[in-house]
Amino acid sequence: QEEDHEAEEDLAEEAWKRHEELVTRDRRFQGKFQNLADFLEFERTLQWFRAHDCTESYRLTHSCFKGRSDFTQTGMLVFDTEEDLEGLNKAIAWLYDRRIPVVLMERQTRIFPMIFDIDLKVSNQ
Repeated sequence: QEEDHEAEEDLAEEAWKRHEELVTRDRRFQGKFQNLADFLEFERTLQWFRAHDCTESYRLTHSCFKGRSDFTQTGMLVFDTEEDLEGLNKAIAWLYDRRIPVVLMERQTRIFPMIFDIDLKVSNQ
């Protein structure tokens, strides 16, 4: 049990080092994580986005406004199942709750019912 506890502490220490590297590299992430569990969930969310990276432009359903970023290696993502879209909604909600921006553009297909372009400006008030 003591070995398990030490291994767990080592994993936590490594995760916190990744947190510090991220915050040092990109100030947008400063103060976004209340604890280690929050940061680990963020890492899982990033892995989930990266698992939806797309390399064939004809398959993409969403593109990342910033191109390559922490969320995608290609700038192109594919969410082509109901499960994917549900996961996308949950991931964006989780990130939004922590004020972590991710800007995606949905690809317009040949058949679409209607498109709204909504620009939001949010304040603390």
